[in-house]
Amino acid sequence: MRQAVELVGIVNLMLFAAIAVVCVRQWSSERAPTALWAALAFVNLAAVIVVGQFLPDEPQGFSEEALQRVDLAFLVFFPYLLYRFAVAFEASKRPLAPYVDWLTSGLVAATFALPHVPASGDSWPWWFAAYVIVFVIHWSVLLLIVAVRLWRAGRTEATVARRRMEMLAIAATAITAALVLAAVGTDEDSPRALAIGLLATLSAVAFMLGFAPPNGLRLLWRRPEQQRMQLAIGELMSATSEQDVADRVLPSMARMVGARGIALDRADG
Repeated sequence: MRQAVELVGIVNLMLFAAIAVVCVRQWSSERAPTALWAALAFVNLAAVIVVGQFLPDEPQGFSEEALQRVDLAFLVFFPYLLYRFAVAFEASKRPLAPYVDWLTSGLVAATFALPHVPASGDSWPWWFAAYVIVFVIHWSVLLLIVAVRLWRAGRTEATVARRRMEMLAIAATAITAALVLAAVGTDEDSPRALAIGLLATLSAVAFMLGFAPPNGLRLLWRRPEQQRMQLAIGELMSATSEQDVADRVLPSMARMVGARGIALDRADG
């Protein structure tokens, strides 16, 4: 079981590092705010995973303990950065940003104020249990907001964009579930540890498909649109009036581009 858990951990490290590279490349070519937040989020997460691989279970000395605190602080920032990525697609109706900023800043400050971080298998003092509870709430609430916002924002997009947003929403949900299971505490040799690793793998794959789906998958997602286009062309050939054109073709065109409605203007306006 331990070997399987370690193998899944290596796979996850490679996947999240690849996602970070993809996001940085997209930001370097697009320079869009959404691409910037995605790049920051996954470079941050990749750094957390890499540092975690080299940190001992029981850090010794000031430098190792300080690096452990920095690693935890970076982990706190991941859902915040992904939240900023998601809200860039859809303006918030409520001013959540100040509360999110204060909660994230407070949790980062608490990370460095902890007397010490208990080693794996040690009992938790009340103050560390409280810290973990706030940490899990912070992570879960932000990433669930991310999942809902991305899923909702994708409803008005064309098919490929909608599927990509749905993949990102699924990924955020899966990684939240992995964190909640990990927060309960588990032995590295247990089936639960393997389940946590596989949830992280599912999340990484979904993130990758959301940010950079392969061409074959894009074509598969576009197939329903192509079928609707062929159907619309066939119906257009049998249209006998302007009203027939509007009734038979425009609904299909609206669905193809993810629009709520579409209009056809005559030459005379």
